[in-house]
Amino acid sequence: MFINKIRFILILSLTLMLVFSSVALSSTANAAFDSPSVDESNASKGVIRVDFSPKTSARHILRIQKENLYYDFELSKKAQYPLYMGSGKYSVLVAEQTEGTKYKVVFKKEVFVPRIDEQQLFLQSVPYICWNQNSALEAKAKALTKNCSSDLDKVKAIYSYITSNFKYDFEKAKAVKPGYVPDLEAVLASSGGICFDYSSVFAAMLRISGVPSKLATGYNTDDLKTYHAWNEVYVKELRKWVTIDSTYDSILLGSGQKPVMLKDPLKYKTIKVY
Repeated sequence: MFINKIRFILILSLTLMLVFSSVALSSTANAAFDSPSVDESNASKGVIRVDFSPKTSARHILRIQKENLYYDFELSKKAQYPLYMGSGKYSVLVAEQTEGTKYKVVFKKEVFVPRIDEQQLFLQSVPYICWNQNSALEAKAKALTKNCSSDLDKVKAIYSYITSNFKYDFEKAKAVKPGYVPDLEAVLASSGGICFDYSSVFAAMLRISGVPSKLATGYNTDDLKTYHAWNEVYVKELRKWVTIDSTYDSILLGSGQKPVMLKDPLKYKTIKVY
């Protein structure tokens, strides 16, 4: 009964990060930017930057595509964007909204990346896992891990803080809309949110602490109808990626149960990682 209640709670968060899942792009049109450029200087770390100056107030997205796989992001002047599909040839497209979910491509460039360091990629500040230097989030992560002697100790310290102090926000889960992206400073200040919030904050605090972390989305194999978010973390001492679900564990802990931090990865079906 309790597990069913948790699943019901998480179903309310189904609008997570499928932000542009139904976006339709039309063929390339005249550029809506002055001299757009792609900065590839950190491509080996798995990130690029796009400099732009929009001529219109329309919404713009950036699509990073490799073969038939792609990720779409809200275009921002200060952001860096991840190359999640490994080394090889990418298409970088900027698209301008025309109406609803219809966008026209206004800029396109091919980028070839011969090698990407996966662990470096998952230490970066990128959309959905974004923080600023000297922020409250950075200060909290450093305070929690200052006495840790290993990456595993850092993971345990941050996990313990989140699962013990964060509360699932039922009202937010009911009201959240498609396209929602966590403001990590606000999530930290409120000490709670939906699974997207938990997983984004956990990943950011680990990355700040030098521990590679992925925000994973998909399904728990016990419930293939509920889209969910959790984390995959590389623990140097264990020499492998491990699966951690701070949202479930926070709810379990709040009910008086004692969760196990490291989950069975076979219980999770990953659709995308961030």
